[in-house]
Amino acid sequence: MTRDITTDHSNFTLFGITDTVERYTWTAWLLLIFIFALLGGSTILVASCHHNAFKLHRYIVVMVRHVAACDLMIAVVGVVPQIVSLLANRNILNSVLSSVLVYLTSYSFCVSPLLICAMTVSKYLLLSRPLRTRSWSPEQAHRVCVAIWALSICFPGLFLVVDIDDIYFDYRLYNSNYAYSSRTWRWLGPIKFGLSAFLPNLLIILTSVLLVKHLQRARRASLKSRGQVRWQGIATVVLSAVVYCISALPYNVYHVTSPYVEDDHVLGGRYFHLYFYRAGATFSYFNVVDNFVIYCCTVRSFRGYLTERIARVRYRVLSTSLDSGDPEIETAV
Repeated sequence: MTRDITTDHSNFTLFGITDTVERYTWTAWLLLIFIFALLGGSTILVASCHHNAFKLHRYIVVMVRHVAACDLMIAVVGVVPQIVSLLANRNILNSVLSSVLVYLTSYSFCVSPLLICAMTVSKYLLLSRPLRTRSWSPEQAHRVCVAIWALSICFPGLFLVVDIDDIYFDYRLYNSNYAYSSRTWRWLGPIKFGLSAFLPNLLIILTSVLLVKHLQRARRASLKSRGQVRWQGIATVVLSAVVYCISALPYNVYHVTSPYVEDDHVLGGRYFHLYFYRAGATFSYFNVVDNFVIYCCTVRSFRGYLTERIARVRYRVLSTSLDSGDPEIETAV
């Protein structure tokens, strides 16, 4: 059970949205993100599991599935509660459900960078150590991803150990949040952030740079030998990593610098703790919708799969309309 915590961020007068147009605009934006995340993530899972639409290394394809599953989880446990609270302009969830959602949201945001990190590191090792990694199988990739899902439980699990009731409704995000009010977080917080965010992001950046350098060397070698460069897999992984880092940057910057910016409700402090935090958290949701666009641009087989599916749906719609004797469709055909 949670207890009511009186904090500035739970004060509607200071941080709530009184402008109806602003509130509904933010709601519409989050609803659009949720729809794209739901359709994109579901399509990726179906295409990769049942239709073999990703002509990439099988090890990487398995990680693509887990990343898509994590994106769907973020959309459900993170975006949906915000939409509901914005529509009601208050918190309508009970304390137990709020606690569960805080735990699951923190859990999914810990899993996401670790999966992206594992995918970029694995892609670099597959390219730089082809003889040592040629035996890597989809089953091994599943084991690595399952280990990440299992180990990530430790990070939100700290909430249960330190103070299980330290949860409040944050009007900056219109979502339940963990308060980190215990003094234990003064030394435990940086450790948690370092292991779950800073270190994975650092590895993502380093391996992305190495992958780009590998692609440049491969391109120069192909020009000399008049061969072709297999760039799709590298481009897919690098773009996913880069977009993730960019989308998570404002949110991570806030958490690093917020202890040093006074929340005085005036001028810079208020704008930083309210508008910058709100924008950074919303911007981080781009990570749950970007992968579908990236795969459409970089993976030719996935793009062909979508084109084929759209053509089939269009054919069925036209066939149904013709069977029903619609004169407008018959004239068009």
